[in-house]
Amino acid sequence: MTKDNRRDQNKLSRLAAAGWTVFSVTQLDLSDELHRAAFAMNVAHALSSIVGRPIGVTTPLPWRKVVLRYQKARKLRLLD
Repeated sequence: MTKDNRRDQNKLSRLAAAGWTVFSVTQLDLSDELHRAAFAMNVAHALSSIVGRPIGVTTPLPWRKVVLRYQKARKLRLLD
């Protein structure tokens, strides 16, 4: 094991010991809609185990809709 690999493994171990869940993401995980959806489902499954309730995964929103939702939340003072 190289020095960089040992250092990375040490960081991952410390994060896990602190209660963090660490996901490794590869180029393949982000390569297309199917792989991104599978990765999102894995994250949602891990989160649902942590919080004790199902976490829904929906299809991605276009940036315009994300911005509109953000603006609406700001207007309603849900975000500061």
